[in-house]
Amino acid sequence: MTLFAHLSLHTEYSIEDSIIRIDELAEKTLERGMDCVAITDRSNMFALWKFQKRMRAQGIKPIFGADMLFVNGRSDLDRMVLLAKEESGWNSLRKLMTFAYTNSADHVAITLDSLIEHNDGLIALSGGAQGPIGRLLIEEDRSSAEETTAKLISAFGDRFYMEISRTGRKHEEEYVAKAISFADAFHIPLVATNDVRFLDRDDFAVHETRFCIAHKQRVGDGSHSAVYSEDQFLRSAEQMSQLFADLPDAVENAYEIARRCTVEVKSDRYLPMYKTDSKESPEELLDRYSMEGLKKVLDRHDDAERDYARREVYEKRLERELNIIKSMDFAGYFLIVMDFVKWAKEQGIPVGPGRGSGSASLVAYVLDITEIDPIEHELMFERLLNPERVSMPDFDIDFCKDRRGEVIEYVANLYGRESVGQIVTFGTMAAKAVIRDVTRVHGKPFGLGETIVKEIPDRLNISLTEVLQERPELSRNMQLNEDIREIVDRALKLEGIVRNISRHPGGTVITPNRLDAVVPVYTEGGSADLISQFDKQDIEDIGVVKFDFLALKTVTAISNACEAANALREKNNQPRLHPSEFPLDDDKVFELLREANTVGIFQLESRGMRRVLKDLRPDSLEDLTALLALFRPGPIQSGVVDLFIRRKHGKEVVDYLHPLLESVLKKSYGVMVYQEDVMTVARELAGFSLGEADELRRAMAKKIRSEMVSYRNRFTQGCIKNNVEESIAKSIFDDIEKFAEYAFNRAHTVGYAVVAYQTAYLKAHYPAEYLAALATCDIGNRDTVREIVDEAKRMGLRLEGPCVNESSYEFTGTQGRFVIGMGAIKGLPSSHARSIEQARQEGPFESLLDLCIRARFGRRQRKILESLIKCGCLDSVVDEADITRGRPKLEAQLDDALEAAEDRVSQASQPFDDLLGVSEDSEAVIETRVFEPTTTRKALLDEGERLGFYVSGHPMSTYRQELDGVCTHTDLRSLLQARNRQVAAGVVKSSRIRDTRTGKRILEVILEDEKGSIELPVFDFDATQVEDGLNEGDLLVFECKIVRSKDRKNSAINELNLSTITEFRVQRNARVEIDVARKDQQDTLLNLLHEETRDRDDDGCGVIINYKNDQYSTPIKLDSKWRLSPTEEMLDRLGAQFGPESVRVSYPSR
Repeated sequence: MTLFAHLSLHTEYSIEDSIIRIDELAEKTLERGMDCVAITDRSNMFALWKFQKRMRAQGIKPIFGADMLFVNGRSDLDRMVLLAKEESGWNSLRKLMTFAYTNSADHVAITLDSLIEHNDGLIALSGGAQGPIGRLLIEEDRSSAEETTAKLISAFGDRFYMEISRTGRKHEEEYVAKAISFADAFHIPLVATNDVRFLDRDDFAVHETRFCIAHKQRVGDGSHSAVYSEDQFLRSAEQMSQLFADLPDAVENAYEIARRCTVEVKSDRYLPMYKTDSKESPEELLDRYSMEGLKKVLDRHDDAERDYARREVYEKRLERELNIIKSMDFAGYFLIVMDFVKWAKEQGIPVGPGRGSGSASLVAYVLDITEIDPIEHELMFERLLNPERVSMPDFDIDFCKDRRGEVIEYVANLYGRESVGQIVTFGTMAAKAVIRDVTRVHGKPFGLGETIVKEIPDRLNISLTEVLQERPELSRNMQLNEDIREIVDRALKLEGIVRNISRHPGGTVITPNRLDAVVPVYTEGGSADLISQFDKQDIEDIGVVKFDFLALKTVTAISNACEAANALREKNNQPRLHPSEFPLDDDKVFELLREANTVGIFQLESRGMRRVLKDLRPDSLEDLTALLALFRPGPIQSGVVDLFIRRKHGKEVVDYLHPLLESVLKKSYGVMVYQEDVMTVARELAGFSLGEADELRRAMAKKIRSEMVSYRNRFTQGCIKNNVEESIAKSIFDDIEKFAEYAFNRAHTVGYAVVAYQTAYLKAHYPAEYLAALATCDIGNRDTVREIVDEAKRMGLRLEGPCVNESSYEFTGTQGRFVIGMGAIKGLPSSHARSIEQARQEGPFESLLDLCIRARFGRRQRKILESLIKCGCLDSVVDEADITRGRPKLEAQLDDALEAAEDRVSQASQPFDDLLGVSEDSEAVIETRVFEPTTTRKALLDEGERLGFYVSGHPMSTYRQELDGVCTHTDLRSLLQARNRQVAAGVVKSSRIRDTRTGKRILEVILEDEKGSIELPVFDFDATQVEDGLNEGDLLVFECKIVRSKDRKNSAINELNLSTITEFRVQRNARVEIDVARKDQQDTLLNLLHEETRDRDDDGCGVIINYKNDQYSTPIKLDSKWRLSPTEEMLDRLGAQFGPESVRVSYPSR
């Protein structure tokens, strides 16, 4: 039997040139009769730990290596395969990887000198035709080849091999012939490889698609035809033996190398040392700091000072936690977290109150890491550290999104940049993206790919296989259309493949020594920051401590809102607000929550959450905590949420299977809500320790059947010993088992509830300050900002549009005044907004020219100024109060102002910053520029397009005169409170097509008017017409029937008929009325009507001409052949000709 091992193989983690998945590699390696295999990904070891785990589980020996690139003084790079022979080789690989990423801004590559320096424990394969020796041999530069070879032999000795392959690639046969004689001359052993990129020959086409996606090429355009061949698959040992029948030693040497490689990457505990000048041990410091912190906590609780029993509860809990922490050697970990949280707070960097399992620690609370009292909130420390199962602690610390980087920088400087790094995360080819990619690289029509994409529901992590099951129409189209079948088939084979790498959003690691002494690292984008090549799970498995520095915008919003409120409070000699000091029983907060006015409230914004809030009517933080734990698919679908609500309001009697359950579940009305409930029940009824109870919870959550049988018996027996009947014990265990499928971590949900409460408190008491802070945090997200602005309107805040003389880049709010920030303006870079703010410090801008000169606007910034004009930001520098005149006037002046500003700068002898005066002559010329007024509707639509919302008015108001006699309801916000059939209208705010759970497509249109908005579900629609013709700002009129639910709690819209305003006018036989006073206007009108009605064969509206003079008005209804298309464009054209007040639409009485 032939023995062979593949020693040159790329996996999907090479990112651009392989489609091999680790699990499939294991299966195929065994299937093809091999018991060892190497992975040698291009310049990385991302997959190493996953590879080792999977191969060893399958009984396959894993060999570790990397395909490293070499700088050779030319634009192209050489390559060599380096394999770790022993532990020192694994160390050398990591050092070389660091060198590759940190020593060149142009290439991820090493040098021959660096390889020689770090060759210890490595086996080197020459790299074949693409290696340094192979390239020189092909170029007939034998002397250089001999020189390079001599260096490698001197460094590696018998650990250097001449690599050969026969895959049919360019120069390969020429190289092999020369390499054989060359190797013989230098006594270098040959080794056969197949430079594997895919598992089966048939996968070559899929590999080419993947390569073209990565390199933005098209399949078959010839740009990469010589790079790979269909022979680069995972050949069996027999196939390799046959391929190299003339060189059997090359095949035998491959297996011999595999035998020589004996590295196993081991997991350990790599705990960093806490940095301190103190001579005390970490354990002693933790004890001292904790006791000092506990005293401060108890001093804040007067009752704790008087009540020794309560003090004793805290002291005993602290002692127990400290003993567990120290016994598990995590004292340093807690001190490190304490230190960087303390530093952040000292720098004024907002820090969240705590969430996740870390909130369950009293030690963390007294060290001021968290602001949540775990005793008061009944949290279990074992959720963080279980002494009966060794695992790493895990603190999720939320920081201000704008300043989180400062904390990481502090840690890097304190512990050394070589010891601190972030963590890689992998992006994969998701369903929609891979369809688009395959369509593009195969040269298929873009529209065809989008047709397929539209069949994929907007559901997280949905797979193409699921789509084909749910969308039989797509399967039918694949049978009918060869292009669709080719795209989907290819996408199915690529879906889930690693597509790119990036940094984990929060994970940071600190190691006791150099980070690359433990894991391989890389850098990105020219940054010197180290990033672990092992992802979050692998890092934890190998034993490196991870710290989560999370950026939470809500923390930023809370802090900024408090600062804005405190500015006013300090003027009024009031104490400063701090979120941790908000009273947790505030009536206004719970009133806001019961009414579900939760736009902008952390975790409570969704439509479904608002419905549940109205039903639940929470009146305590405990209710809010339970709601956040229960509002998930499992509890909702199982009816637990409804059960909880009924019991809270006394509509259902709470029945406990055993009296002992009451003490555990009383606060949740007999409903198991938290994972901690499982643990407490197991402890109180069955006598489990908390560590054992946590193991029970884990087994249930992971559905480990083998463990569940054992735990069922132990639980039942424990209950019997505690005088609980066996049948009841089994019933309780059954309930626990069902519940454990969707149970939630109480420590996590308490943290979320506290943050949610803090945001609700600020919204209830300081709405302008809070909503402004929230809008600033989302200033780049137009949809979110628009929702916040709508909420500000609903709450009756005084809305002020962006103003070049008053606004900051950020939104600002104080005492009910909500000022739009310039950052909301589409097309205005933040740098230009800051320039305006800086120039304004010398005084307000008096004219457009003044702004252009002082804020350094030139002709290149014309589009920016156009946006400022259209959104109303420059209304304060024009002498026209009416936006239909002021904004067009500024637009007319724009080119002259920009030219004059540039001329003034170029002609001035003084520095630019001193140009504060404005030429009177230039101002005079600019001021006399003729302009055409616009319509109110057009001005508002332009404003909405630039801001994403309306401030100066609402386009709907321009239709009120026309529609008030036609619409039966004129307030969209209260439409669902109406009865029977209604006619209403609104401006399109947004629209989207989505898929329902039953597979139907639905068009969701949100319409708005001056008072609010409503979402309309449209089931019968033409998708093509919707995509081509439904735009934000369009006016739609609809007829519908309002239907009340049986319990009278909810209303729904039925029998919906939606029309554009043009369609509605035609349907209702509307008439266009035009007032004409002068003879020349009559002639103009007749010519216009003749032009517009000529050759019309579609429906339109009748025309009435009102001939007016000083004494009378004579209406004349034109013949039916004189019908106009009642579009907005036509009405605007008529208005421009005869005056907006002279043109209107009217409807016949019904």
